[in-house]
Amino acid sequence: MNNFFKNLLYKQDKNQGIQYKEIETSINNIFKGEEENVNAQTPKKLIPSKNLERNKKYIQTVFTKCDDIIYREINIMSDNKYNAVCIYIKNMISSQIAENIINKLSSHPSNYQHINNIKEYCKSAAGIDESDEIEDLNQIVEAITEGEMILMINGIDRGYSIDIKSPPSRSIEQPVSESVTRGPKEGFIEDHYINISLIRKKIKSPNLKVEGLKVGRQTNTNLSIVYMENIANKSIVDEVRNRIKQIDIDSVLASSYIEEYIEDSPFSIFPTIFRTEKPDVVCGKLLEGRVAIFINTEPVVLIVPTLFVEFFMSPEDYYLRFYAATLSRIIRFLSFILSLILPAAFVSLVTFHHELLPTELIINIIRARASIPFSPMFEASFMLTTYLVLQEADLRMPKTMGQAVSVVGGLVLGQAAISAGIVSTHMIIIVAFSAVCALALPTPELQMPLSYIRFTLLMLGGFAGMVGLTCGLIFIAIHLLSLESFGVPYFSPLSPLKPQELMYDTFIRFPIWTMKKRPKTIIGKDSIRRKGKVKTKPITEDEKDKCS
Repeated sequence: MNNFFKNLLYKQDKNQGIQYKEIETSINNIFKGEEENVNAQTPKKLIPSKNLERNKKYIQTVFTKCDDIIYREINIMSDNKYNAVCIYIKNMISSQIAENIINKLSSHPSNYQHINNIKEYCKSAAGIDESDEIEDLNQIVEAITEGEMILMINGIDRGYSIDIKSPPSRSIEQPVSESVTRGPKEGFIEDHYINISLIRKKIKSPNLKVEGLKVGRQTNTNLSIVYMENIANKSIVDEVRNRIKQIDIDSVLASSYIEEYIEDSPFSIFPTIFRTEKPDVVCGKLLEGRVAIFINTEPVVLIVPTLFVEFFMSPEDYYLRFYAATLSRIIRFLSFILSLILPAAFVSLVTFHHELLPTELIINIIRARASIPFSPMFEASFMLTTYLVLQEADLRMPKTMGQAVSVVGGLVLGQAAISAGIVSTHMIIIVAFSAVCALALPTPELQMPLSYIRFTLLMLGGFAGMVGLTCGLIFIAIHLLSLESFGVPYFSPLSPLKPQELMYDTFIRFPIWTMKKRPKTIIGKDSIRRKGKVKTKPITEDEKDKCS
C-alpha cells in the first residue's frame, strides 16, 4: 500500500517533486507508526535454543521473584546424557499425575538398549503428541501461566506442553441469588471449562459449538462463546465475536468487564445482557437461539440478546404446572408496577389530588400527619433511603449478624421514626409494601433500576402531581422502546407486536406441548420446536390391534 501511494503521487505531477516528497515523508511516517503498533501488540517469536540451560535461564528471568514456579530437573531414562527440566506452577497442576509422569520419564526402561530416539520416547512416556509441541518461548511462558507443565529436553529446540491442570476450585452448589424449590439445584463455579461440561451434560448434540477466545493483555482471561449452530442467528454470533475481539484492555477479572464493553446502551439503567448462574437457564436460552459467553473468573454466564420480559421469568416456571406458573408471572408483573409507582402515586395524591381519595382515608391521613413537620415527598424519600441503607448493610454484614440488622432496621427504627414524629404510619406501609414488591422479581438485575426510577418518579409526583408521574412513565416507556440488544428490539414481543409469542410464553405460560415454534425475534435457522402431534394420548383398542 505504501508503494501505491508513492506511484500515485509521482504520476500526478513530476514537476512538483519537493511538495510530493514532503507528502511521501508524511505517509512513510504514518505507515511506520502503524508497523510499530502492530509489532508492539504482537510479541516477536523466540525460538528455543537446543541448550537447555539457556532456555531455563530465559524462563527464570521472565519469572523473576516468582517463588511458586517449580523447576524439576530430571535425567531421562536415568541417563546423565539426557537431562531435562519440568516447569510448572505449584498447586496449579495435579501433583500426583506430575509425579507419575516424572517417575516414568526418569526411570530406566527394560528396553533401554533398543531406544534410539529420545524425543519419541519422551512423547510416549508423557502421553504427548505433535500438537503439544511449542516452538516459541513466549508461548511456553503463556502455557506455564495457564497451569500447564512444560517439559524441555537438552538438545531439542522446543518445549512440550503436558496438560495436567488442576487449579483450586469449589464444588458445584445451588446459586444463592437464583434458588428454586423445584428443578435442578446445580450452579456454575469459577472454572468455565467445568461450566461448559455442565451444558454438555444437558445438550448432547454436535451442534453445540464452543469457540475459545482470550482477553486481557496481562490476565489472558479465557472465555468461550457457546451457541447452537443449527438454531442461532449467524449474524448475532458474528456480532458477539467481533465485539469481544475489539476489546483491548490489560485485565479482565469479572464478567462485568465484558458486559460493559459489548452492551448496546452503556448509559441505560436497564440491563440489555442477561446474567445467570444456572446451567438449565443457559440451556433453555441456547435452544431458543441465544449466544452464551462463559468467562473463566466468575460463576456467571452472559446471554445475548435479551428481552425486557425475560427478567420476569423464573426457571421454576417450566417445572410447575402452567396455571401456577402463569399466576406467578402475573404477580411479578404487578409487583414491578406497584413497586415502581406506589410511593410516587401516594405522594401525588396526598399532596395535590385529595379529592381522588375516600373521605375516611383522607381524614385518617390528615390526623396522622398533624404532628409531622415534613412534606410527604420528604417522608417517602427518607424511608426509601433508609431501606436502601439497610439493604446494603445486610449485604455487607456477616450472615450471623444479618438477622439482627433486619430486626433493628425494620422494627426498632420504624417504630422510633413514628414515635418521633418523623414519618407517618401510612407512609411506612406504602414504602414497605413497595420494597416487598421489588423482592418478588426472580432476578436481582432490575433492583437498582427500580430504585433509580422510584426516586425519580417520586420527585416528579411530589412537584407536579399526577401530571409529573404520567410524564415520567411516558419517558420510561419511550426509552424502553428505543433499546436494542444485539439488533433485537428490547421490548419485543410487545413492540414490535408479535401476538403468538406474546400469547404463549410472556404474561401467560401456556402448556409446553402448545409451543410449536421458537421465538421468531431471535431465531435464525431452525424455528420448529415441536414436531408431530400436539399432545400424546392413550392408545385406543383399534390402534393396539393395528400395532399387533
